[in-house]
This record gives sequence, C-alpha cells and structure tokens, in this order.
Amino acid sequence: MKAIRQIVDLDKLGCVINIPKDFKYNKVEVIIFPADDSIQTEKEKFVPETFYGISSISDPAEAVRSIRDEWDRI
Repeated sequence: MKAIRQIVDLDKLGCVINIPKDFKYNKVEVIIFPADDSIQTEKEKFVPETFYGISSISDPAEAVRSIRDEWDRI
C-alpha cells in the first residue's frame, strides 16, 4: 500500500478539514492512505474449524483447570 506523507502549513488545510480554533500549530504532518471501500466494509467471518488441529490440546477446559491447579492458592 502506498501512502503520501508531507508537512504542510496548517492554514492550507482549512478548506479541506475542520480544524478546531484551539489547535495552535503552524505546520502539521499529513499522511494520506488510499481508501478501499471494499476492505472497510467487508469483515471476515471467524470460522473456528479453520484452526482445527493447530494445537495438541484435546480438552481445553481440562487443560485450563490443570494449569490453575498447579499453583498453591493462598
């Protein structure tokens, strides 16, 4: 992904974006990234089955209980 990075005078940005009156700087850094609407609107659905077999733990609930019981409780 390409981006544009430039330092500009703040007064040049007033016609493009709203700048609060208490923002008292002369120069600002502007970074521009391309907007791809399809990437912003699509969300990948989480499918747990795609991760099947990545761990050797057969019963995660039992593994968590075992780890919790390893330590002495005060």
